[in-house]
Amino acid sequence: MSATNENFMFASPWTSEDCAVLRGLHARETPMPEIARYLGRSQDDVRSKAYELGLSVISFRHSVAA
Repeated sequence: MSATNENFMFASPWTSEDCAVLRGLHARETPMPEIARYLGRSQDDVRSKAYELGLSVISFRHSVAA
């Protein structure tokens, strides 16, 4: 999901489908690590996009009970 340019990694651009998935998983209060894994992105990338989309990052702090 990322392209390389020498020693630098660049995340793939977000598609409208990626954004829809992020919104849906956020609405279900899915934990950030799980969303990142599902989308094949870093947690920082997901957090940044969530902020850009106006999604509350606080709700990502819920964790799955063991």
